[in-house]
Amino acid sequence: MRPFLNLVFQKPAFSCKIFGTSNIKINMNGKFLLKLNILFGISLLLITGVNMMMLLENSFTKADIPPLPKRPSAAEVAEAKAVELPNLVSSNLKISSEAEDKGYHVGIPIHIACTIKNSSEFEAAHSRALIRSQFGDIASEERETIAPDESVTFEGTFTPEKSGITYIACRTDIDHEIEESDETDNRSAAALYVRAK
Repeated sequence: MRPFLNLVFQKPAFSCKIFGTSNIKINMNGKFLLKLNILFGISLLLITGVNMMMLLENSFTKADIPPLPKRPSAAEVAEAKAVELPNLVSSNLKISSEAEDKGYHVGIPIHIACTIKNSSEFEAAHSRALIRSQFGDIASEERETIAPDESVTFEGTFTPEKSGITYIACRTDIDHEIEESDETDNRSAAALYVRAK
C-alpha cells in the first residue's frame, strides 16, 4: 500500500493538485468547505468542522458524505412563524364626545371604543385587553379564546378632570400570555386636547 499523503488545511480557501498517490489523509482544522478534484476525475466535497480521513482507491467513485444542510432564509423563518402563531391586532380606536361642539372638555364624558381582531388562521388563547389613559383604566375585555378572523369590540366612558393633553391607548394581550407572529400591532393610541369649561 502506498503511504498516505497527509494534507492539513488551516485556511478557508485552499487548493492543490495530487499526483502519484491513491491514499490521502485530510485534516481540516476549523470550519472549512473543501472540494478536491483528483487526477481520475473524482470530485469530493468534504463537510466542515471535523478532522477526517478518506482512503481513495482507483475504483473510488463516490464519497459517502451527507450533503450540507440547507439553511432557511429569513423570509422562510418568518413565514413559518407566521403560519404557526395567532396574531391579535388592536385597531379602530373610536373616540366621541357628548359636548355640543363635539370637542373634548373638562367634566363632559368621552366615549371610547376599540376593536381587537385575531388576524391569523389560528385560535388565540386567553387574552385580556384594556383601554386606559394616563389617569387610569377606562375599560377592559377578557376572553378565553378568540377564533381566527374574529373581532371583539369593547368600550368605556371617560370624564376628564383636567385640561391639557390626554393620552388614550387600547392594548391587547397586556399580560404577554400569547406568543404571536407579530408583537408590534397590539396597541393603538390617540392624543386628545381637553379644554377647560
